Amino acid sequence: MAGDWIKIQHSTPDKPEVLEMARLLNMDRDTVVGKLVVVWTWFDLQSVDGTAPVTLRALLDRYVGHYGFCDAMENVGWLETTTEQLALPNYGYHLGDNAKKRAQSACRQAVFRNLPRNANSNADSVTREEKRREEKRSKKHTKKAPAYSEAFETWWELYPRARRTGKLLAAKAYAKAIAQLKGDHPDPDAYLLERLELFAASEWAQSKYCWGPTPWLNQGHYDDDPQAWQRKGTTDGKYETSGRYHNSDDDQDAGPRSIKV
Repeated sequence: MAGDWIKIQHSTPDKPEVLEMARLLNMDRDTVVGKLVVVWTWFDLQSVDGTAPVTLRALLDRYVGHYGFCDAMENVGWLETTTEQLALPNYGYHLGDNAKKRAQSACRQAVFRNLPRNANSNADSVTREEKRREEKRSKKHTKKAPAYSEAFETWWELYPRARRTGKLLAAKAYAKAIAQLKGDHPDPDAYLLERLELFAASEWAQSKYCWGPTPWLNQGHYDDDPQAWQRKGTTDGKYETSGRYHNSDDDQDAGPRSIKV
């Protein structure tokens, strides 16, 4: 069901199809238009897509009070019949909710165009305000994907895959590290990449104790002695790496620690 009204064009009584139906049915055009409105209203109320079982063809003739009315509609192309169903061509353009919304919108626009200048300005301001609200809602629900530098993307792809998580935080830590290294290195991007290549090839990077990318940057592990990244042995769940050890899975981001012997 699509409401309690249907769209009728001003030119409908003068359409060639109406005049041809009037000739075929031997009735005046006003009567033809009235019966067409009955048929269109029935489809608007009873159908969601402009189709109906073909068995209802005789019912529609009785409904409009004239046998052969559906035949006349079919002759002028305003009704299509198959072995299974009846269909109104262009139903979605003339009938249904979407067609009515388009018609109402067109009427509102026509009224606005014909309003006095001051009233029209007020209407335009209301329209602009609605547009601003819609744009604001759209921006609120649309998040832009973060843009990463090419140097960071190269660095990120080199980091051990098993620990490659938290890309946004890592990008921020990377930018912070670059800013800190600028005074000591002419090309801090190249320096970080070179140090990561050494780290990625180490035993530490392949172990479950490997730092995540953000701690590796924030804690300055790019300045570690590469020898500290090589394992020496494992004892009771602990292992030493050049005088450092790691003891707990819960503290895996803390990295190797110095111990006193």
